Amino acid sequence: MNKTVRTTDDDEEVTLDFLMALQPVYTRNLDVAAFELLLEDSVDKSSVDTNDLCKLILDTYGSIYQNGKVNVVPVFLEISESILLGTDSIDIPAKQYILEITPKIKPTPEIIHTLRTLSSKGYRIALSDYQDDPVALKPLLEVIHIVKFDITKLTPETIQTYATEMKTQGLDLLVEGLVSQTQFRRCLELGFHFFTGDFLQKPKKGNNKPIGNNKLLLLELLTEIQNPDSDVARLESIASRDPNLAYKLLRIINSAAFGFNREIDTLGHAINILGMEQLGRWVTLFLLEGNASQTQDLMRNMLVCGRMCEILAELTGRDKVISHFIAGLLSQLDILMEIPMDDLMKQVPLNQEIKDALLHREGSIGEILTEAEHYEKGRFLELSGIVEKHFYEVVYRHSTEWAKKIMSAMNH
Repeated sequence: MNKTVRTTDDDEEVTLDFLMALQPVYTRNLDVAAFELLLEDSVDKSSVDTNDLCKLILDTYGSIYQNGKVNVVPVFLEISESILLGTDSIDIPAKQYILEITPKIKPTPEIIHTLRTLSSKGYRIALSDYQDDPVALKPLLEVIHIVKFDITKLTPETIQTYATEMKTQGLDLLVEGLVSQTQFRRCLELGFHFFTGDFLQKPKKGNNKPIGNNKLLLLELLTEIQNPDSDVARLESIASRDPNLAYKLLRIINSAAFGFNREIDTLGHAINILGMEQLGRWVTLFLLEGNASQTQDLMRNMLVCGRMCEILAELTGRDKVISHFIAGLLSQLDILMEIPMDDLMKQVPLNQEIKDALLHREGSIGEILTEAEHYEKGRFLELSGIVEKHFYEVVYRHSTEWAKKIMSAMNH
């Protein structure tokens, strides 16, 4: 059997021969409770070396920064019947993986016994797409912990019926495919425990509130950074209008990361040391702060997208790499600010190239941004192939790790 996961000789690096991304599973409070794996459709899951894949997940994707600290979150891992019946080959931490079975696995006595054994070892077991064949799958309800339903395959009446039935079984309910806050609230009322889908990624319409003055100043500074004729004095004059921003920049430059022997105590000196690109990066990150109504997962998504755009721009030799980073980071600014993107672009002083990318996905920046968004959403067939296939997952992996570190740094 050909493995689709390769480890290097020193066993420190894992290289995938297929594309993989993560989809968050939210709690009722919209914290991230777990992740689902998004694998490209061409992957034969039975050919994947489960233990090597789990090593990669454990090393890179198994933790996030949330609620003030780095937390380990479990990952749903689909298990084929051949792997399931070879129970001894499953050698992964039970607390960090939720074993997922599909309707393809029939509830034979051998399967039921195997699932009971795994459960006794501490594994949580989820059954997906119960609505596809509820009569045949019902015996499995006695040996699983989580039942997954696809809302796109259900009517409001049937989902209510299933919710009532499952609650009497004492099972946790997970609903997939939510696309609106209305659907989320309805499933919340029905007693569902976990939720997936794009329901948090939809900007509010008809909200024409202005951007706060502190955000406008950051955007003004960001625009000036992109001006090739700008200088330190001009940047200092803008940044000094917000004492809190000046304090943050001085705190960063005097942090252990820079390791200066003496304190940098002037804003102009700090800007000069940071340089245009680093200053632009931090100013863009500051835009993400102070939006308590938004989930931390949205901030994480924006960071990952920004970093992916930056690396893809570097790999493909694009000009203005920092502009690609800014566009990726601001690609969900409308959701963060709760203002439609069209209205935002009328208020913000970004250059036209970035605006074209954010509004219409046009130009070089728009092309890179589209590529990053396709990957994050698991739309692997829509990737244009601007880099070799295996680079995509490496870029995504690096960006995920980077986002975790940045979120931790921004909160300390």
